[in-house]
Amino acid sequence: MGPRNTRRAIAAATFVAAVALLVGGGALVTHLSSRSGSGTATPRVLRLNVDRLSYGMTKQQVQRSIGRPERIAGNCWQYPEKVKDFVGNTINAARVCFAFGNVYSNQYYLELNGKWREPGNAKKVIAPPTS
Repeated sequence: MGPRNTRRAIAAATFVAAVALLVGGGALVTHLSSRSGSGTATPRVLRLNVDRLSYGMTKQQVQRSIGRPERIAGNCWQYPEKVKDFVGNTINAARVCFAFGNVYSNQYYLELNGKWREPGNAKKVIAPPTS
């Protein structure tokens, strides 16, 4: 066997070994994660009432989906949440805001530990939103 064929044989053997490792490793991971008590953590998800809403919903669709708001502030509807997040903060309420009669964002304002926060930025304290 010449040097060219030797390189080809080594490359082919490396490829076959890599594929076998991926297939065998995938089977091992699948097997381990399917066993109970294997120590794998399931992801925690915090679901709020307003998570059922989507961009563009009308006020009537929002009301059918999550009910009447606790308070109306300008173009925003406030819903009580009263849940604790995974680090111990209390989410008191959420406000969904409308533009031209429709939900204008998939993000909403949260009242966290008694202070209103900007959508997507739980650290930034803001005045209570009205639009």
